[in-house]
Amino acid sequence: MTTSQNDNQVVVEIILKEYESQRSELFIHLHQHQQTLSIVLGSVSIAVPLLLGQINNIPPYLLVIFLYLLSIIYSIISAYTSQLQYNIDVMGYYIHNTLEPQLNKIVSKIDKNQKVLQWETFIRRLRNKPLVLISGILGTTGMVLLMALPAGASLFAARYVFSVAPSSNLLIAENAILILEKFAWGAYIVSLAAWASIVALELFEFRMIEKNKNNAK
Repeated sequence: MTTSQNDNQVVVEIILKEYESQRSELFIHLHQHQQTLSIVLGSVSIAVPLLLGQINNIPPYLLVIFLYLLSIIYSIISAYTSQLQYNIDVMGYYIHNTLEPQLNKIVSKIDKNQKVLQWETFIRRLRNKPLVLISGILGTTGMVLLMALPAGASLFAARYVFSVAPSSNLLIAENAILILEKFAWGAYIVSLAAWASIVALELFEFRMIEKNKNNAK
């Protein structure tokens, strides 16, 4: 085996190790993403019936505080889920745009027609089709609505309870509730902005793949 072949083999092993590392981390994020979604759906299905069953027994100001805190928690979970999605997209794009081309460049020296580790490339070619891209963005939008709905519903429910509750019952806690409301809205807006960045990333990736494809022609 020549020195050049030895060098190529070393480079291939390094790329494969990084590929395996990236794929393993990607699947961890996917698993965490699914777990978080299950937690949100499960907690909503449990919390809503319990809340409705006890709503007449809870003082209005405590109910408002609880709803704002619930909104903040769900907003944080939503932002966390968007971060997981961001990591998944970035790692997938890195594998497609960096690791696969590096490996295939070496393999092509042996066999020009041979391609390896083409899964990410296949996914992105599929996602590069306009209809698939649109369906993907709609899927992301559905995820945004699903994740943001509990936080948004809690916000509006808290505002409604606060507006109809007797002032005397809320006089002591009113300032604290108003401050909590600002935090809740801030967390909610941040979570929505985080998801907006995911959609922007998907559109950016689409444009970059189109650009690379046109440059390759």
